[in-house]
Amino acid sequence: MPSPKLSTIDGDPQAMVVFTDLDGTLLDSSTYSFDAAREALDELRARSIPIIVVSSKTRAEIEPLRSRLRNEHPFIVENGGAVFVPSNYFPFQLTAATAQDQYHVVGLGTSYSQLRRALKEIETELGMELRGYGDMPVEEVVMRTGLSRQEAELAKQRDYDEPFVVKTSAAHETLSPKPSPPVACVGPRAIASIIDGCPG
Repeated sequence: MPSPKLSTIDGDPQAMVVFTDLDGTLLDSSTYSFDAAREALDELRARSIPIIVVSSKTRAEIEPLRSRLRNEHPFIVENGGAVFVPSNYFPFQLTAATAQDQYHVVGLGTSYSQLRRALKEIETELGMELRGYGDMPVEEVVMRTGLSRQEAELAKQRDYDEPFVVKTSAAHETLSPKPSPPVACVGPRAIASIIDGCPG
């Protein structure tokens, strides 16, 4: 069986594409360094194999990381909320996309404003406070997550999902990459699911 052809996304049915998460996979979860993956990244670039970042992070968070990685390929944000395709990336029109800055954006999720309303409706139904990023000043996001202030500002620029904590007692309020108790996300389809954190 012949080996697949190595090329960019150009309509070739045998083209290879790599999809990757960020935190704890492509990037070190503590330092955000990609040194361990540098050799593999260089090899993929040499073979013109696109690397598609797929993350829970926002566009604002992903863009500086893509710059560091010298990645000019499409990327997927906020747990599948949208696909951002650089303008003129494909030699054909993306009919489902809308133009936004230097991208064609294929929206797959519910808008952030709708998610915020859904979260508050769930909050009322449950009779307990559900505190999301939209309720928190930057300082609180920093305190709960351990992010720097700049990182927290980027994380708050959300369009398609909303991490939140269930506010019970001061001893149990946390929102971090390795949270205890569980953290939930209101995601692309406005469904709240309790998970062990919002993966990067």
